[in-house]
Amino acid sequence: MRSICVCGAGNIGRFVGVLLARTKDYRVTLVDLQDPDAQLLQLCKRYPNLHFQQLSVSDTAAMDAFFTAGHFSAVI
Repeated sequence: MRSICVCGAGNIGRFVGVLLARTKDYRVTLVDLQDPDAQLLQLCKRYPNLHFQQLSVSDTAAMDAFFTAGHFSAVI
């Protein structure tokens, strides 16, 4: 299973994340600065390979550490 990071968990990011997670070929991590809302938490429960990480994409040191630890195949 490949690991994919989707930066931004708004409408488009969620849509892309769910499409990838539904294939069961990918472990998807959605990254966003905002707290996850009830709908996003429900999606993460529904798809066990869909995860959320609260992180600022403008914090380059934190993002570098996150990417290194996550061993992502792709970043969207």
